[in-house]
Amino acid sequence: MLKETRDGNNYGIISDDLLAFDPNGGLNYLYAISGSFTYPSGVTPCSILVNKGNVIAGSACHAWLDFPETVIYRLNNGKIGIRKVRYASELPNEVRWAVGGMGLLDNYKPSEEGFSRFWKNGKYYNYTDVLRKTNHTVLGIKDGYTIGYYLYNMSGSQVNAYCKAQGLTMAIMGDGGHIPAINTPNKKINISTRQGYGIQFIGTPEPTVKPNIKKKVAIDSGHSELTRGKFYKGFYEHEFNFDVSNILKDILEYHGVGVKLVQVKNADSRLELAERVQIIDDYKPDLCISIHADAFPENESVDGWGAFSYNLYGDGYKIAKLIEAESVPFLTTRNRGVKDGSHLYIIRATWSCPTVLIEHGFFTNTKKRELMLTTEYKRKCATADAKGILKYLGIDYKEKPVVTPPIVDTPPTEEPSKLYIVYKQEGAFGVKENAEGVLNEIVSDGGFGIIIERD
Repeated sequence: MLKETRDGNNYGIISDDLLAFDPNGGLNYLYAISGSFTYPSGVTPCSILVNKGNVIAGSACHAWLDFPETVIYRLNNGKIGIRKVRYASELPNEVRWAVGGMGLLDNYKPSEEGFSRFWKNGKYYNYTDVLRKTNHTVLGIKDGYTIGYYLYNMSGSQVNAYCKAQGLTMAIMGDGGHIPAINTPNKKINISTRQGYGIQFIGTPEPTVKPNIKKKVAIDSGHSELTRGKFYKGFYEHEFNFDVSNILKDILEYHGVGVKLVQVKNADSRLELAERVQIIDDYKPDLCISIHADAFPENESVDGWGAFSYNLYGDGYKIAKLIEAESVPFLTTRNRGVKDGSHLYIIRATWSCPTVLIEHGFFTNTKKRELMLTTEYKRKCATADAKGILKYLGIDYKEKPVVTPPIVDTPPTEEPSKLYIVYKQEGAFGVKENAEGVLNEIVSDGGFGIIIERD
């Protein structure tokens, strides 16, 4: 596996493994980041670097001052570790590769590795420049994969927080403020500089049978009865949203997709939105769909399907376009298109996944409102959403069979132990005497009846 990730100005590479700088074979600088420190001239790395078991540089950056550095390494048996050492000889035997740099995550203590102000052997040193806010590269591990990041304009502490938020279990900052670089087909910065040895990310071919990794979708059923959204002539938007969300959840779960239905009730709409976003980000889904219905009471002829994605860019826009292709012809409605939704909180604030907000039609349109109140139309909306989502997830859509319970009309062979009685309402009367008259007729014919009094 070898793929890119992008988060604003930050780029990442996810790989099965990596190859440190090979002085004999060199690198082609595709899917690569700058590696360990080089100082002062960049001729050789001054940070621990091991490739294919061969030690290219065996000393930590500040080993000459008796400071260790944090080294991330992989053994021949596949085990990955991280530790503070001064020399490569302190690492376990049979190291496949090792890269040194500034410690991150719980090991991030720059002063212990000589990257801040300190006195040593009667002399004052100041290396705080490597902690300034600048661009950085990171080498980390997540779920057994090696990950390289090019992070834009961050301090060391911000890099640390970013790595934790991405779920990395261990990571090092490989350049610490020197020349950071990354090369992928979509992001090219000159990595052939002599300052900053390259690390090549390598991957295996995609398997012919994809592993059965369960996809996850968050469904935000926009609004609640406390912040009920739009209301018009007996139509409550939050009720429509909730019904469509539940039908969509049922369809996706039928296809093996994990679903988190996000339904929050708070009279303060701002707090309600913030809680929705928190639930979504904690779930870490592959995507989020926010279900809505539109309104324009000033003109009851206005109608159409529409959607919003962040900046009309990336996976969010791709998902919206896939749902658009399924919805407009299926619902036989006007296409109002996909628009920039970066002003919408649910889209702007959700960081864990691409988010799309769908407007399924205008319930202020008289004809459309009648349709949107029906279960059949709600199911059509949910089905169109599901087809677009499943296409994005790479899952083939299959119609869920409707199972009707059988009616057993064969008489029992034994005396039943229970009787199942069905009562039928004969009518409702404003005058009690009229109700009593109908009841008397039923009883005189051998039937059974009761009068229930209601306000």
